[in-house]
Amino acid sequence: MIEFLSNNISTLLALIATGAFAGILAGLLGVGGGIVIVPVLFFIFQSFGVSPESAMVVATATSLATIIPTSISSIRSHKQKDNVDFDLLKHWALFIFIGVLAGSWLVTRMNGTWLSALFGVIASVSALNMLFRTGKSAMFQSLPGKGGQVAMGTSVGFFSSMVGIGGGTISVPLLTLYNYPAHKAVGTAAAIGLIISLPGAAQCSS
Repeated sequence: MIEFLSNNISTLLALIATGAFAGILAGLLGVGGGIVIVPVLFFIFQSFGVSPESAMVVATATSLATIIPTSISSIRSHKQKDNVDFDLLKHWALFIFIGVLAGSWLVTRMNGTWLSALFGVIASVSALNMLFRTGKSAMFQSLPGKGGQVAMGTSVGFFSSMVGIGGGTISVPLLTLYNYPAHKAVGTAAAIGLIISLPGAAQCSS
């Protein structure tokens, strides 16, 4: 055990730093940390001889599992500040769950290269949104009707579970586009992360 740790000290330090950074992101932005964890695990698994195709699938499933504790901790913190919108969660939870089941079923049947590409697209769109949308006014004045919210919840669950992220990366910018308060979006995203990670991790690992 000691020999293994000494031979892989850089990997261990990278994992510790990644975990700490993911925890900070969970608290500040409502994301589960998957946007950081997945790429780090992807390269670490490859360093241990796992093929790129398999590494992405395993990284996705592992990331979903790590999001469970970060989401719980973040929910507790945001709930104390009344930043978790339980009414929205009641309307979205079932459709997020359906999206997660579909996404996590598909992820075990997709080529890892396609998953890597999808992760890259989502990460790039998220980065562009932060660069060009921060501080801008909302595009819409309120959330859409029932059909629109069904599509939003299902999409958040589907795409988040496919790339191993907690949902905040998608749900926070999506909600704020509809003039939803940013602090509420962040707190609610933490709860969305838990809805995504529990069934997602279970199905991806089965």
